[in-house]
Amino acid sequence: MSLNQTSENSLYAAPKSDLGNIESHEALDQKPFYVVAKTKLIILSVFTLNLYLVFWFFRNWRLQKVNADYPCIPILRAIFNIFFIHALYAQVQDALESKKIERNVSGGMASLYVITVIINALTNRWEPSVDQLTIYIIVFVAILVLQLLPIWYVQDRINQVCDDPEGHQNASFSIFNWCFILLGTAFWGLMLFGIFAPLILN
Repeated sequence: MSLNQTSENSLYAAPKSDLGNIESHEALDQKPFYVVAKTKLIILSVFTLNLYLVFWFFRNWRLQKVNADYPCIPILRAIFNIFFIHALYAQVQDALESKKIERNVSGGMASLYVITVIINALTNRWEPSVDQLTIYIIVFVAILVLQLLPIWYVQDRINQVCDDPEGHQNASFSIFNWCFILLGTAFWGLMLFGIFAPLILN
């Protein structure tokens, strides 16, 4: 092969990094559940105030429908996730048993998620006074953590079922991920300013 032909081939060839990303995404789309590194899951959830979890539920139900022939409407199960999280946990448990992985999925963790979502909805109506700000912050952070805990818990099992215990196939952050992190940072800053501004101004 001539030098010119080699140059032309290298010119039109896709970059190895891009090919790796494409192959990784294709592999993820063939899994029965949504694989993601737990660190990435935590970061995106915290910075989006757990809104990322709606996407997380959608991806899991979408993969269940496409790759596991589970009859469902993924977008509805993602939006109304508190009514379907126990069913998702049951699917993960069945997958663990079919692969003979000696791990269990506790339905109590799914119930914890439901309870924290309901409590969060109730506390959103709370307009704390200046004297209640400390308690409000503690409650807010506690709910955020407790709501995320059951998802972090089951993600560990999901990654094992999908033969990627550490979630390496989906550990890096995309441009969209970074955009949401930046927006989340701005939102956290505005929220904290709104909470502490009365104390500072007084």
